[in-house]
Amino acid sequence: MSKVTNDTFEQLSFDSIDWDTDASANEDPSDRETPTSTCNEMGEFPEELTTFLSGTREKKIHAKNGSFNPIISQELGLKSKMLAHNGEKFTKEELISIMESLFRSSPPQKVIPLGEDGLKQWFRDNLIMELEAKLIRQFLVQRSYRLQYRMLFQLILRFKDFEALVSKATRKKASDLGREDFLQPALYEEVITSQFYHENFDLFYKQMNPFSGNALTYRPKKRSEIKLPPAVHSFLAYKKRQGTKPDRLKKFQYELHRYLRWSCNMLNDFRVYSMENVPITLFTQEHLKTYKNYLIKCIQSGRFTENGSMKHFKNIKTFFSTLYHMRYMKNDITRGIKNIQGDDYQSRYMPTDKEIETFFTAIERYSDTPLLDKLAFGLMVFLGFRSCELERLQWSNINWSLEDVKFTAKGGNTHSLPIPSHLMDLLKEVAQKENGLIFGKHAQPLRDILASKYRIFTRIAEWKEASGPHQLRHAYITRLTKQEVVPKLLKRLARHESLSTTSLYIHRTEEEVGDKAKQVSFPWEVK
Repeated sequence: MSKVTNDTFEQLSFDSIDWDTDASANEDPSDRETPTSTCNEMGEFPEELTTFLSGTREKKIHAKNGSFNPIISQELGLKSKMLAHNGEKFTKEELISIMESLFRSSPPQKVIPLGEDGLKQWFRDNLIMELEAKLIRQFLVQRSYRLQYRMLFQLILRFKDFEALVSKATRKKASDLGREDFLQPALYEEVITSQFYHENFDLFYKQMNPFSGNALTYRPKKRSEIKLPPAVHSFLAYKKRQGTKPDRLKKFQYELHRYLRWSCNMLNDFRVYSMENVPITLFTQEHLKTYKNYLIKCIQSGRFTENGSMKHFKNIKTFFSTLYHMRYMKNDITRGIKNIQGDDYQSRYMPTDKEIETFFTAIERYSDTPLLDKLAFGLMVFLGFRSCELERLQWSNINWSLEDVKFTAKGGNTHSLPIPSHLMDLLKEVAQKENGLIFGKHAQPLRDILASKYRIFTRIAEWKEASGPHQLRHAYITRLTKQEVVPKLLKRLARHESLSTTSLYIHRTEEEVGDKAKQVSFPWEVK
């Protein structure tokens, strides 16, 4: 196999541009599909799965022999043991070897599982003790024995913000805050954003002032219906017929609402119109140029990000150019107007081997569902799974005889990948069903669960930076480039449409870039 060379990276970086929205830090909710149930005949879920979804205490699960769907893998040409790819052949064992060598770890050591009780104790010893206000610490310790751990984690983070807010409002050090400093109801308005926070902050407020009988009020904000002009609805209907995903349509709706609201407030030509009645046919190139200049000024002032504004303006241009092709508008007002200059590439911190190792150690020690958590995050680390793909992964996708997984990826394409041995072992340990979802049930927010657990376990593992579970997919692709993987195979293993998209997932440290620069030689250099 050919090693990845400098030419490889040049090819990855300058391949024809075909940007993929998957390069964003968080995955699009449009990846969601209606999953099938994984209940048994009595309508019950496996205990380990119920614990995984609800966050209750761990219960011992014995492995069962699951059945498999004998599907021959097609995506990488996997037939028997050979993988044909771009004129070269790779054995299944070679691919698995590549995946298993992505991260180096120390020999496994015995870890004493402490579960949810141990995790809450870690919260008390670390996160709660980091807070400076004694009254807040005492309250959170009390609540830690009653709240489910994910809710407790969120509450600790919210009280950390609250502590800083009160300290700033009272001009006192957080360590000097007393009961009298927590008696102003107005201080709570910013942190009470849900019924859960209202219940807990109201309880704290009453403890600070137990004899008054006062309580905090909370009125959930009602989401008003977004009213948009007929042209926008025609545009959205047209894009829907073209196959645009629901979440992408919602994105367009939000972007257009933002643009039209600005136009009705800031442009003299449209101030007399309400947003739902603004005549789209009156928009001209000058209006579009004015908006572009406004975005650029906001970027320069630091109010808007370059990347976000670039994508936003592209969406506005797509709206008007599509209306022109629909013959809704006489002229293409986007013609000749260039996009806002920006870079789709965003540098990310990549976890080290040690951080990955301590992450999985934290799962083994503190998780309420260690098997499912190790399996879910293991599929992300060693196979590059997205959260949305895990959300709809079923037992029937696992081919036990070939030891591979065939699944529907983002975009609706079917892929098949060989499964490393340690992940196969985990699959066998988890309570299996012939059919149904491996990680969830209908309407369960799996991505929210994984995101919450990721924040917890990366914090325990003391990662230098942790952005979200999708960071593991970036790490997977980055590590593949350090293996003996040719670019086209890299693209296939990443499950991208183009190498330009794959290049957005490749990250290098300053030290690595410096080392590569030192290896560059020029003809005029004296040897």
